[in-house]
Amino acid sequence: MSDLICYLPNHGYANDTPVLVDIPPLTGIVYYVSDRTQNSFKLAVTSGGSYLVQYITSQPSGSIRRVDSGSSTTSITGLDHLEGQIVYLTSNGEIVGQYTVANGAITVAENIYAYQVGLPYSMKVKSMRIEVANAPMTTQKKIKRITELGIRYLKSIGGKIGQEINDVEHLQDLDCEFNTKSKDVAVLNKYGYDPDSYVVVKSDLPYPFTLISIMTTLDVTE
Repeated sequence: MSDLICYLPNHGYANDTPVLVDIPPLTGIVYYVSDRTQNSFKLAVTSGGSYLVQYITSQPSGSIRRVDSGSSTTSITGLDHLEGQIVYLTSNGEIVGQYTVANGAITVAENIYAYQVGLPYSMKVKSMRIEVANAPMTTQKKIKRITELGIRYLKSIGGKIGQEINDVEHLQDLDCEFNTKSKDVAVLNKYGYDPDSYVVVKSDLPYPFTLISIMTTLDVTE
């Protein structure tokens, strides 16, 4: 691979100038100018760093802008429609925190260059009553105890699983880790016997969550 060279006539940047890059797949990432000439420069991962961004195929266009590295706070405005609301702030795929909108803005105690702001919401999946496939008789209305709960997921982070008994959720953390291939995760169930045995999968953080299937291990009382 070769070093990525950005061609920008008369850019005026000095070496180590922080710049926000929007050239897929480098969208929303801050790099530092390196090996500058009047009309071009390379991108270093850290200030004064020797590790340069490289490429496999050419990228015909994109945008680069200088960022202010002197400030230790970021003010995000234009949030008048969310006045008084609690919002989530995410940046580079991670949650920065929760903030209350005041005077149409929030203030973050760090430099944020690419971000998303919005109201939190929950994803919730509730299963049907559990039935055992190919069983000689139905398990409906019989007292059951789920001993283990699990899911198969894809491209997901976090998540919770548990039972909903009498409209009350009893959930445990799944701690799903993002992966482009499907993965399984399971937890031991902490709760008791129930004839319906509804299973709930929930995600209440602004992370991606793709549920493929729910898996259970259970005991049935005759």
